[in-house]
Amino acid sequence: MSTKEKPTDAEKLRERAEKLAKKKAKKKVTDEFAEMTENERLRLLHELSVHKIELELQNEDLRRAHEKLDAEHARFQDLYDFAPVGYVTIDKNNLIHEVNLTAATLLGIRRIDLIGQSLSNLILPEDQDLFFHYRKRALGAEEVQAEEMRLLKQDGSWFWGHFETSSIQDTDNGQVCRIVFSDITRRKLEEENTTRTSALLETAGRVARFGGWSADLVENRVHLTPQAAEIRGKPDELHPTLKEAGAYYAPESRKKMGDAFRKCVREGVPYDVEVEMFTAQGERIWVRNLGAPVRDASGAIVRVEGSIQDITRSKRAEEEARQAQALLGRAGRMALFGGWRMDLADKRIVLIGETAAIHEMPPDYSPSFEEAFNLITPEWRDTMTEVFDKCVHEGIPFDEEIEIVTIKGNRIWVRIIGEAIRDGSGAIVGVEGAFQDITESKQFEEEILRVNNVLEKAGRMARFGGWSINLHENRVYWTPEVAAIHEMPADFSPSLEEGLSFYAPEWRDKITEVFGKCAHEGVPYDEEMQIVTSQGRLIWVRAMGEPIRDSSGVIVRVEGAFQDISERKRAEEKILRTNILLEQTSRLAKFGAWNVNLAEQKVYLAQNTSLIHGFPQGYTPTVEECFNAYAPESREKVIEVFRKCEKEGVPFDEEMELIVGNGERRWVRGVGEAVRDASGAIVRVIGAMQDISDRKRTELEILRIKTMLERAASMALFGGWSVNVAERRLYVSGQATEIYGLGPGDSLTPEDAISRYIPEWQQTIVDAFDKCVQKGEPFDVEVEIINKRGNRIWIRKTGEAIRNESGEVVRVEGAIQDITDRVQDKEALVRNNQKLQKALDEKDKFFSIIAHDLKSPLAGFMALTRMLTDEFNTLPLKDLRRMAFELAQATETMFNLLKNLLEWSLMQRGLLTYNPVICLLADPIEHTIELFQTTAGNKNVYMQSELDQNLLVYADKQMLDTILRNFVSNAIKFSMSGGTIFISAVRDKDMAVVTVQDNGVGMDEEHLSNLFILTRKKSLRGTEGELGTGLGLLLCKDFVEKHGGRIWVESQPGKGSTFSFALPIADGVKPAK
Repeated sequence: MSTKEKPTDAEKLRERAEKLAKKKAKKKVTDEFAEMTENERLRLLHELSVHKIELELQNEDLRRAHEKLDAEHARFQDLYDFAPVGYVTIDKNNLIHEVNLTAATLLGIRRIDLIGQSLSNLILPEDQDLFFHYRKRALGAEEVQAEEMRLLKQDGSWFWGHFETSSIQDTDNGQVCRIVFSDITRRKLEEENTTRTSALLETAGRVARFGGWSADLVENRVHLTPQAAEIRGKPDELHPTLKEAGAYYAPESRKKMGDAFRKCVREGVPYDVEVEMFTAQGERIWVRNLGAPVRDASGAIVRVEGSIQDITRSKRAEEEARQAQALLGRAGRMALFGGWRMDLADKRIVLIGETAAIHEMPPDYSPSFEEAFNLITPEWRDTMTEVFDKCVHEGIPFDEEIEIVTIKGNRIWVRIIGEAIRDGSGAIVGVEGAFQDITESKQFEEEILRVNNVLEKAGRMARFGGWSINLHENRVYWTPEVAAIHEMPADFSPSLEEGLSFYAPEWRDKITEVFGKCAHEGVPYDEEMQIVTSQGRLIWVRAMGEPIRDSSGVIVRVEGAFQDISERKRAEEKILRTNILLEQTSRLAKFGAWNVNLAEQKVYLAQNTSLIHGFPQGYTPTVEECFNAYAPESREKVIEVFRKCEKEGVPFDEEMELIVGNGERRWVRGVGEAVRDASGAIVRVIGAMQDISDRKRTELEILRIKTMLERAASMALFGGWSVNVAERRLYVSGQATEIYGLGPGDSLTPEDAISRYIPEWQQTIVDAFDKCVQKGEPFDVEVEIINKRGNRIWIRKTGEAIRNESGEVVRVEGAIQDITDRVQDKEALVRNNQKLQKALDEKDKFFSIIAHDLKSPLAGFMALTRMLTDEFNTLPLKDLRRMAFELAQATETMFNLLKNLLEWSLMQRGLLTYNPVICLLADPIEHTIELFQTTAGNKNVYMQSELDQNLLVYADKQMLDTILRNFVSNAIKFSMSGGTIFISAVRDKDMAVVTVQDNGVGMDEEHLSNLFILTRKKSLRGTEGELGTGLGLLLCKDFVEKHGGRIWVESQPGKGSTFSFALPIADGVKPAK
């Protein structure tokens, strides 16, 4: 069974084209074709065939282009995935949309797990703020934004990453950020090492009296490091002109220094010279000055840079060594030499010259052979017997160094030389020779041997050795140290050509030139060049050579020293880089120097210092101008410390505020010290200044945040804890010290800490801690503990595991918080909810009572008004008056009830304004009596009063009036016709007591006990049926207590009631009107 092959893209395209052509052409094309001649049809067919071939060719080109595009896409994908840096694309929500394989590898997370994850989760917590601001800055920025921060790996470790982010508009995800990052952990570590090395080099420079310098040929000025300026004795003079710097050198050294510098500038020849110079104090010192040219991009020499070292001590040591050598030479010539001669016939020795003195014998003494022989120490007698016999019998001369004992018993070393004396027949008749006391030279030899051993060890340590070339043999002799530097065997002795071949190709012409001049013209050399060791290592060496001449002055050897200076070269390069970094750091750190000439009262400012002050560059202000630049609150302090330094030489280091020209305030740190002349007089004050505004702002912000955090921790009763799993020790901070009862620096074992928990909670905390240590599970528990005061308190404790690089749990850290108040508040909230529910129930009941009490007068009011409406024209005038009176009474009752209810409601909600003033208590009482006089008269009730007219109270007048109205109103309501109400106001110690007493119906114990309880109020009618709710008394109680007073009631049924309240007295103050 055959199957139809799937059409190709070209066939599909052809099919679509034919359909389109048919659709467009239809009948018109057919008609036009029918009208063509045969030739036109053939030509059309030919053109169509050609066009078909063209289309097929174009289709083939498109197919190949498509394949090429696919290949390019695959290659791009490989380049993207296997790039040496990580690529990540994030959207505006910080979610990862794309990530390459390198990024996933660096993070240790599968690429599929990274997609959709927030990039913030991969940033170290300490760098989260930095990343937030960086992403915010990068999103929408036109330029690439760079930053360095730390990323977390899946295993919990982290590494430093360098980020470069560009913001683009993506068709699918809107505004996105494409981030390129790389691992720069090694570079960061190297930067830290460089910082430490720079500090060590700076210290070494001070100790070794070593500094750097740079001569700018454009500015015609020399820039010195502080160490170099210190050698000159002028630490403040860091930028002299070339002419001023040249004047430092002693006249006899000036030409040598000038020639070397000019040759370096004109020909690019580096130099290393030792010259003399004068310090600022006039002291003459030796310095070693090294210089090398620095070229610009075009190859032109624009600077000369180098170093300077105070070598005065080494020069003095060299001079002392030279003098010692000369002294030793003179000692050699003045040494005790003598002669001797012995005649074999009489065996008697004749002593010549100093020989007798060496033996400590009399000058004319002539010992026998046996006497002289016996002076030789026993260990040397056999040697002397042998050589003497050979000389006497065989004529063999001898030259021996032996020990003898002088006549006085002193043991000394001597050199004895002897040779045979023959007569005319050649027979040996005697022996003669020389005698020298070499005790000192022997001691010197021993010392030299010891020194040589030390030097040999020093040479090995310093990689320093010597060499010698015999020009006749053309052979180089190396010490073992030089052979070791070349990484050759210790006994290796190369030819001159072999020795020169070790030099690097770029230095071979140089060594050939200087060695040739030394060997042929006697010019010594001292050069620093590079060699290639036998192991192929390129190292720096210092090679020194000088000619050795024979007695006729002909150069027969060249000798010298050889040292591996690779370490020093690397150090010099680091020093150079460090100096550049220091200069850049000075600019970045807003740091500059200043110098005050006290005679001129002028302040010379460095460039950065002028910028800090806001002075124009090159401007030299007076001391007073500088004082006036400081803020008023800092100016007095500045003047005080400067004058103290100027007069007493007291250095200062202060932080003060400047006001620059535009009114901006800047915090600066000013350091200064006095400089004295040779006589000890203070002539200058020098120092440095740094703009520390950013630091001050940061310090203030840190202090603010720290204070806030401390307050927050204190308010929240919050602290931290940490357990070192290996040490089994608990360390706490903040409020945790209070909870555990520990002092600063104290610690506990976890077991001790657990024992402080309430027993029923101990297992809970043990289980949580063990799971955290063993499985890394974090925990968050609320438990009870006994604090250091012995109180039971509730705490919330959280903890999480901290792992090392290998994933092991090494610490458990977390937070602890005293939540006793929260737990108690929670319990109190439950209680308050219960109370609130009870109050709501009471309020509902109270409103039911109020509604019931309002219902009666309102019902009577409605009945009277309906009767008036229906029967007004038929009712007699007497009835109308009675009904109007009853309406007035009902209205007044409802009004008073509603007024009391409103005031009580305002009081309960805290909305009633309390405005106390000092007033006479008698005034509102008399006003109330006058107010109720008519009401009491209508009921035939009499009111009497007895008031202290001088009582002053501190009270709210409106509240006081309400209390008095309720008391008097109640007394009238419950009094019989013909009854009496007695009102008094008296002083009782520091209280004013007001009493309203009636002889009315009175109350029993049940009514008295429920009188001030809201839900137990039961309204009572007055003696003439007056209505009431008792709400007025509740309001009176609240008002009295608001004033800090108290209220009470005494009553008996049928005998009346006495209502009293007391308010604090306000004595000695004039009452308010």
